[in-house]
Amino acid sequence: MNTVHFNPQAADMSDHQDDDVTDTTGVRASTPAAKARRSRRIFDAVVQLAEEGGVDAVRARAICDRAGVSMGTLYRTFDSIEEILLSAFQDDFDELEHQLRSIATEGGTRQARLDRLFGFMTNRLMAREGYARAVISAMASGHHKAAELIGSINARLVEMIHGALVGRVEPLPVLGASAERSPQHMAAGILRLVWFSMLIGWANDLYSRDDVLNEMHGTANLLVQAL
Repeated sequence: MNTVHFNPQAADMSDHQDDDVTDTTGVRASTPAAKARRSRRIFDAVVQLAEEGGVDAVRARAICDRAGVSMGTLYRTFDSIEEILLSAFQDDFDELEHQLRSIATEGGTRQARLDRLFGFMTNRLMAREGYARAVISAMASGHHKAAELIGSINARLVEMIHGALVGRVEPLPVLGASAERSPQHMAAGILRLVWFSMLIGWANDLYSRDDVLNEMHGTANLLVQAL
C-alpha cells in the first residue's frame, strides 16, 4: 500500500469556508457532537469502501462522497488514508474492549484463555476481509501519523494478551520505559508480534485463517510452558 498523503492546500476555499459552518448534509459541524457524528460517517464510509473494493477503493473523493463531508474537512482532520483506516480500527477496538476483557479473563487455563482471545480477534477481523486487508496494510505502512495510532493499538493488544496470561487486565509499563517488564509482559509482546506477522501473511494469501490460529496456539503453548 503506497501511503497517500493529504494536502490541505488542495481543498478549494469554498469547501474551507462552508465546512466551518456545516457539512455537506447541512448539519452544523462545529459542535463536539456533530464532529463525532461526522467522524462516525467517515469511518463507516472507509469500512464500506474497503469491503467493496479493497484498499484500492479507499480514496479521498470516494470517502467524502460516501460520508457526506467536504474534501477540506477530510484534509484538515486526517493526514493520510492510513490514518483514517487505523482510526476506524481503533474505534472498532474501543467498542469491543469490554468484550475482549471478558474473553481474556473469563476462566480456564492460560492456554484456553489465549486460544479464545486470538480466536475471537482473528475471526472478528477476518469477517470483513477487504477491510481487514486494508487495515493490515495500513499498519505496515510506516507512515508517521499512522505509527502513533499503531503504538496505541499495540499497547492495548498487549494488555489484553497479558490479561489472558495472568487472568486479569491491568495497565502495563510502556515499552522502552525504565521499569522492567515481567516474563508475562514479554511473552504477551511476543504473541502480539507473531499474530501480526501471521496476519500480514494472511493478507498476502500466504496463510489461511486456520494457519493463523494454529500458529498462535502453538506459540502460546510454547510460551506458557516456559513461564
